[in-house]
Amino acid sequence: MKKFAPVLAAVAVLLSVAPASSFAAHQVSAVQKAQKNYTLEIKTSESTDAGTDSNIKVTIRGSKGSFTKELNGTFEQGDLETFYLSGTDVGEIRSLTLISDGKGWKSDWEVEYVILNGLKKTVNSWVSLKGKAGSLDIPLSNK
Repeated sequence: MKKFAPVLAAVAVLLSVAPASSFAAHQVSAVQKAQKNYTLEIKTSESTDAGTDSNIKVTIRGSKGSFTKELNGTFEQGDLETFYLSGTDVGEIRSLTLISDGKGWKSDWEVEYVILNGLKKTVNSWVSLKGKAGSLDIPLSNK
C-alpha cells in the first residue's frame, strides 16, 4: 500500500485542480465513441459468374448513426462468408449498403442473402455489373 501512496496523492491533487467540466466532456466523448461488435454473413449466389474479385465495403446504418468497413473476403460463387466487425454503436439497425469498386478480374457480384446480427434479408441482386462500381442498399429491421 505504501507503494501506491504517492500515486494516490497525485490523483487527489489532479482531481482537486481539474475543473468538473473537463471530466464531463471526457465522459460525453467516450459515450459518443461507444463501440459495438457486429456479425455479418454474406452468401454469394450460386449463379454462373456470381463471385467477384472486386474490393468490397459495407456501410451499416442505424438509429444513432453509421460506419463503413472494408471486407476482406473471397466472395466466390456459392460461398457463405462471415465477418466479425467492430464499429460505432449505430443503435437500432436499419440498413446496410454493400459497395463494390468494380475492379478486378471478375468484378460482377450477385448476393443471395445477408444476415447482420441475426437480421436476415434475401437479396438475390447484383451489386455490380459489367465491370462498373456499384452499390446495393439493403433495408433491415427486427420489426
